[in-house]
Amino acid sequence: MKSILRLCQAVEEQAKEVYEGLAQRAADPDLASMWRELAMEEGRHREHWQMLLRSAERGQVPSLFPNEEEVEAELRSVLTRIAALRSGLDAPGNAAWPFVLGLRVQFQLLQPTLEYLLQWARRLSGEAEPKSGSEQALGRLVAAVRRCGAGPELDLACEMLVALQRQNQQLLLQSHRDALTGVRNRRGFLDAIFPLCHLAQRSGQTVGFLMLDLDDFKRVNDEHGHERGDEVLRAVARILQGNMRQSDVLGRHGGDQFIVFLSPVVAGAVAAVGEKLRLAVEEGTAGECPVTASVGGASGMLGRDVQRDVDKLLARVDACLFIARSTGRNRVVVQE
Repeated sequence: MKSILRLCQAVEEQAKEVYEGLAQRAADPDLASMWRELAMEEGRHREHWQMLLRSAERGQVPSLFPNEEEVEAELRSVLTRIAALRSGLDAPGNAAWPFVLGLRVQFQLLQPTLEYLLQWARRLSGEAEPKSGSEQALGRLVAAVRRCGAGPELDLACEMLVALQRQNQQLLLQSHRDALTGVRNRRGFLDAIFPLCHLAQRSGQTVGFLMLDLDDFKRVNDEHGHERGDEVLRAVARILQGNMRQSDVLGRHGGDQFIVFLSPVVAGAVAAVGEKLRLAVEEGTAGECPVTASVGGASGMLGRDVQRDVDKLLARVDACLFIARSTGRNRVVVQE
């Protein structure tokens, strides 16, 4: 991971130098200001990369990619292409040439690894739902291109880049969301909580997990059909989401199981939230197709090996859920 992070930092440093060069060469004060803003945005990203690198040096950043060598190779290719664009700053060209350079840099910065890791870093800094930096930068550049009337070809290039950026965001969202309920899937849940776990570990905060299993859900599908079963799962997801803090994270663990991450928590909080959610499900689905939930939970502090400690907490949650299911169901069992 450390080599990937260093490459990401180098890519954005090169992009910053291109924008600074364009600002220095811009005759129009407004355009010079816009290029400087883009350079400053890349400079602000440096803080995120340095924070991630420090965490990686301490062994606090898990391996986020199954194919790190391929990711490194793609980032090196991006770095080479942006360096080539930097060398073209003084190439002769018309008034549209700076926009061509800027758009080509933005195209390279749409590399998914950069955006993914930046969002990871922002969550580690405490931003619950970080915004896309590439979307904001591209928006400023596109607005400048259209304001200056750089020509139909560049207008088309802008439209294509905006569409590509939105498609990238949509694909990232789809890969992290459960299509049926709209909450995070297992991958999206883990991607969301691990930066928060590292943040809790650094600040010495206690974290908690809850796992909810809908009792005898097979009966719902058998008696009412799978379509009605899907409606129940969507309703349960809405009920859970509506009874959680904004800072907590909800995911569909699979099938009829949901998982909740709570941070920070105090003594007794996990059990109290578990009971609140259990009761909300029971009351919120009362009617033609009622369901109840068995709930297991655990809380604890995280040590230097965050991944290991999270795995241990989840194992305790699973054990508590087993007890709740095997001792009558529709109950909460928590180990704090």
